[in-house]
Amino acid sequence: MRYAFDSKEKNRILLPIQKKEHTVTGQPIIFAEVSPNDSHEYPLDSDAESPQDSSSSSSSSSSSSASKQSLLSDHVIGFHATPERTFTFYSFPHDSNCEQLRSKHHLVPVVLPEVSYPIASTFSIDRKLQFLLRNLHFKVDLLEKGVSFAQIPPQHKTWEIFRKREVPASTQIFYHANGRISFSQFNTVTTWDYHSETFAVSSFGSSEITALAEMPSGELIVGNQQGELWIQGECIHREDERSIKKISPINQSLYVIQFSELKKIVFDIEKKSTLPETEVKLPWHFKILRSGLVVGFDYKEKLLKIWEVDSKGTWTLKEHSLGEDSEFKTIKKISDTSVLLGGRKTLMTVDTSSGESKTYKDVKDLKSDYRSPLKPLDNQTFVIATTTAVSLKMFSVDNAGERTFESARSGNWSVLASTRLSDGSLMYASDSRGAGLHVVDREGNVVFSDSRENEIVPSDQQVSSLKELPNGFVAVHWNQTLLIIKPRLIQGVDKKYQIEKILLEIRHNPAQLELYDELAALYEEESDKQYQTFLAGLEAAIKENNLYFARRFYEKARKIQPDNQHPCLLFLSYLRTTTYRKQRRLVLLDLERLGHKTEAKSPDSKGCKKRLFVGEGTFTYSAALLKKHRTTHPTLPEALIATELLGPIDEGVKKRVTALVKQGVTVFFGIDGQQIHQSFKGQRMPRIHWNCPYGESDGESRIAFKEVIPKFFQSCSTVQLAGDRIHITLMQHEDGYSIYRQKENPIVLGATQANYRLIRKRAFGSERYPGYEHAKTGSTAAYSKGGVEREFVFEKVEATTAGAPASLERAKALRDPTQKAYEIKTDKEDPTSAGLDEYYFECSTDDDSSDYYESDNDQ
Repeated sequence: MRYAFDSKEKNRILLPIQKKEHTVTGQPIIFAEVSPNDSHEYPLDSDAESPQDSSSSSSSSSSSSASKQSLLSDHVIGFHATPERTFTFYSFPHDSNCEQLRSKHHLVPVVLPEVSYPIASTFSIDRKLQFLLRNLHFKVDLLEKGVSFAQIPPQHKTWEIFRKREVPASTQIFYHANGRISFSQFNTVTTWDYHSETFAVSSFGSSEITALAEMPSGELIVGNQQGELWIQGECIHREDERSIKKISPINQSLYVIQFSELKKIVFDIEKKSTLPETEVKLPWHFKILRSGLVVGFDYKEKLLKIWEVDSKGTWTLKEHSLGEDSEFKTIKKISDTSVLLGGRKTLMTVDTSSGESKTYKDVKDLKSDYRSPLKPLDNQTFVIATTTAVSLKMFSVDNAGERTFESARSGNWSVLASTRLSDGSLMYASDSRGAGLHVVDREGNVVFSDSRENEIVPSDQQVSSLKELPNGFVAVHWNQTLLIIKPRLIQGVDKKYQIEKILLEIRHNPAQLELYDELAALYEEESDKQYQTFLAGLEAAIKENNLYFARRFYEKARKIQPDNQHPCLLFLSYLRTTTYRKQRRLVLLDLERLGHKTEAKSPDSKGCKKRLFVGEGTFTYSAALLKKHRTTHPTLPEALIATELLGPIDEGVKKRVTALVKQGVTVFFGIDGQQIHQSFKGQRMPRIHWNCPYGESDGESRIAFKEVIPKFFQSCSTVQLAGDRIHITLMQHEDGYSIYRQKENPIVLGATQANYRLIRKRAFGSERYPGYEHAKTGSTAAYSKGGVEREFVFEKVEATTAGAPASLERAKALRDPTQKAYEIKTDKEDPTSAGLDEYYFECSTDDDSSDYYESDNDQ
């Protein structure tokens, strides 16, 4: 809607001229095209082609469709994918052709919500649409009249740690519109991409940096203690050596440079000049609502001033009377078009588009101080105060009238910091002696609070600031730590939206390979969609040249549809361009089993890597491994050394040992896993396996056995080189016994002391190795207590010295997230009192059927 300025009527100066569907003249208009997905195409990659029919897919497009795509392609600003349909968003100039384009191409209107966009107040309407598509607090809704964005209720989410970074003390922190974070140390700025964990470092002049901002291109604008303004490595302005306190963008070229609350200038970075105060003089209290719209109040003149500047740099000033008795002290942004004013027991909302204002008097508990914690959650609900009992005083207005109420209490002592979230809730930090982070919805309900079991902020720290990021994550800053936390939908809540969000993330960045497993898990019993997901994941892994994930997705797709040739053909097309001959031969053999004639060659006679098996017991694992790989690796028996501390238990074991020896396996008895360095002195053992290590059943013996695993790691390290591996299998239960077993066999301590890092955690057992039986130690009786076995694979990082001290910091430093992401945790209430033998690995289980094809050299 457009409005004109009436200078005669100051209490209502914005008068409607004409109604129109789109409210801001000159702003682009957004439409969407909604297309049903073709079930025969890959659902996660619009450019993917079926391996069966890739040569003919493009030729079937009609000329009219091609013409349409050519016409519209320059206007595309975003996509959104769901299992049922794909949304393509277009932006068009605000002119008379919009309705014609909309009608001709069957486009539907897009309605953007009236919300406050975090970080960038100068977002263009195109950027706002892209922000909404990436923000985890919104979902796309298809309504009868068009496409809209709905907020996901805060009670449907929990919060978890995503990244952590140490930052300098007393640093300037700046949050970019693209999600990156910059922080300063004297004249140096480090920019952190917390998604990819990459950094960029720049220096500006020789004075301490005091303010940061950014250009639309993402380039930093830097202000320092000497009053210098730096852009793209060049000092473009200096203001009498007065320290720059804040830099705020008005539009793409104009910025407010604040030297104090009273002294500020408007600077044009394109012209490199200051605007004269006769053209624009901003008051003490002001807010930038959107690109080119500045609102401030003059408490002396009792006026709300509204400045608009167009693309040509022309300023228009409009004024709104606040009333002679008004005593407003603070101004807050509600949305891109409205503000909230707060004063002595009085609130006022003003819509700058319509000129409408609403005043609420005698608001109980509202403080008049300009430092008031006043914060709007929407245009009807406001946080007006906090209490020492750690609750929020809230004011709301609806059809039932006005009301002041107190939120539920959560936390201890006091509220330290807060940030409004895009879903309309408020996150606040309390003095963290106990739970430190809390989320309150518009009704005052506490919908999230971290706890001792799920501690986000350490109990001995106090949060100094909270900031919502463009994607809906939150940055938590305390002392010299910057923590990034992310919202996660509670399992089972709005599963459809979870699927849509993952699909969107994959569409924008298909290289996020871990997301394909998450998506497949959400499809649950929909095996066709799971298969299609793994097939798309296989293609994405191939494009990333990531054999590990490619093999995983290949095996998962084959498991769902074992008679389908497409995974084989797709994987083979990649393997033929690589040196992974062994994996290529395996896929060719899979194709032959499906009845295809292939160029699969007979296995060559190249020797396999030497493998040492410790504590073989009944030797069923050795026999099962050879049986599984006898076709692809005929020389494997000659590479195996199977050992046991005790002698053969019965005749069945003796017969199995005899059969192994006849195949070429070397079998030793009396071999202690703690003395490998003595038994095999001078030899190299690239792979060492120990399945289900276990001592005697009585308590004292089990306590004594805790020393065995660390000694085993140390002993192994003397016969291995960097890159060699140790495989340890442990029995796991769902009732917490898995944690106990890791502490009973302290693999965190053992691996850290010997400089090994965890690179895999795999399912193990008879399903993976048919014929293998997990027997009790010193017996042939099967283990019957239930549970599942998990194989932990460790890689040696470098040579180590026996008995080297271990620490949690060292254990974490050994991690390589490109191979396996995991956490190192303890269940002790006081982690500082826990030794490394009381820590355990927490990570997902990989579903690889075998460890045998990680690379062509891993034989």
